[in-house]
Amino acid sequence: NPDRVKEVYDSVHGAIRENLLVSCHGCYRGGLAVSLAEKAIASGLGLTVRLEEVPEEGLESMEEILYSESPGRFLVTVNQEDRAEFESMIEDLPAAKIGTVEGDSLTIKAGKGDKQIDLSVEKLRESYTGTFGDF
Repeated sequence: NPDRVKEVYDSVHGAIRENLLVSCHGCYRGGLAVSLAEKAIASGLGLTVRLEEVPEEGLESMEEILYSESPGRFLVTVNQEDRAEFESMIEDLPAAKIGTVEGDSLTIKAGKGDKQIDLSVEKLRESYTGTFGDF
């Protein structure tokens, strides 16, 4: 929906102009899972995410939620003191708080809070920057 995507881009742009975002990353090239890993690697900080909080809009399985590459989806971090102002800017858009910045691992939970993925930021960095091994 191009009109809806433009609304999302305009809202994110407004939040950036107002200095409300600590970070912002599009969900492309690998979808949400890769975007979360890249954020953790770039910041050196862990993330805990609950997949049941992700606005699904046609995504039915955990795999689709994690790996769907779709335009107009952003993963943002916001300081707690800016949360209310940011949420007021996006209140009419499909958006949700899906997790927190904490610890030193990327932890993704699904269903009843069961861990589906739990990798240290250091292990993610090694995998992301390393080679595939001997061939």
